[in-house]
Amino acid sequence: MAAVIPTTPASTSTTSNTPAWLIAVHSAKLDPVKTEEQKKKEKRLIRRKEQRKRRKARKLQAKLENNPMAMLEKRKQRNIRRKEARLEKKRMEIENQIGEEKANVQKPADGTVGRQ
Repeated sequence: MAAVIPTTPASTSTTSNTPAWLIAVHSAKLDPVKTEEQKKKEKRLIRRKEQRKRRKARKLQAKLENNPMAMLEKRKQRNIRRKEARLEKKRMEIENQIGEEKANVQKPADGTVGRQ
């Protein structure tokens, strides 16, 4: 039979049956005090991971550049996006002009609406 670790009501929370010592162990695992060496190691790992990503991106870019059709397709897509952005900008300008013209329409001084 497994040994049961006795807990007192003060060592457990009222909402769960988890012993306080177990909570303390888990919180220590989740929030450890890191040494300088561990911090350096983590930074090194992060740098390596980012380096791998950059290397992979460069490799894919080189593959694209060696494929003229893919580069052509990429250029077409970029030009389409630019054209859409220009059209969107013009549309916004026109909407702003229409909004300003509507705001500039004077209402009659006597309070009537429209023509009479």
